[in-house]
Amino acid sequence: MKWLRSNLFIYILAPSTISLLLMAMFFSGNDTLQSIIVPTMPELDSNSWREFGLLENIQHLYIVLIFIFCLHAIKLKARRIEKTAAAFMAIFALFILLEEIDYGLHYYEWAYGIPSEERIETRNLHNSSKEVLQNIRRTVDIGMALFFLVLPLIADRIHSPMVRYLAPNRWLLGTALCIIALSEVSHSWDDYFLALHDGAQHKLHKNISEFREVSVYYIFLLYFWELVYRKKWSTTQTPLPSRAKEPIS
Repeated sequence: MKWLRSNLFIYILAPSTISLLLMAMFFSGNDTLQSIIVPTMPELDSNSWREFGLLENIQHLYIVLIFIFCLHAIKLKARRIEKTAAAFMAIFALFILLEEIDYGLHYYEWAYGIPSEERIETRNLHNSSKEVLQNIRRTVDIGMALFFLVLPLIADRIHSPMVRYLAPNRWLLGTALCIIALSEVSHSWDDYFLALHDGAQHKLHKNISEFREVSVYYIFLLYFWELVYRKKWSTTQTPLPSRAKEPIS
């Protein structure tokens, strides 16, 4: 099945299909399908339910894979600066994973039956306040726009070999555009769901951006996969290809 290894599938169809399938399951109105995405766990605070669902755990899987890629890069890459950068990114990926799983607090609360009223309120750094969360989201949005939408278009005009080495290929630009479109779809379906149920709150109330995060971690997964396994550092100033080379069969 060679088409599964094509750029069109890897960069466009796969992330779109995964996100749309998750959204369709959650907004289907079917309790079983919705519980796969976000289970109902009365023994826990409702804000922790999604941590045990498929939506969050796909995100965790992507981060773990990024962590593994970075560790592998320490062995694969020849230059010391690459090895050092890979080690730093592995540590950063581990930090992001710990932030996403609330440093294991919800697992601890579930395993030991901690009542929801005894739940620790401040569970991670990025959710310590609305202002902090908004600033992080704004910074990430601007950074991703510049890195995945602008840099691929101008990288071949930049004379720095390092910039060309680090620049995403133009297929990732397509992935970034898919993220924007999918985010709009998730919010549209959310509005439709609320209208259909007279504004009744669902299990991802005010957390609909979790669907977007799946695609965000996917694009970074692809980027690190490219950087570790498909790119080699070159001090020459050869132009950056406009698209990634085809995956090896």
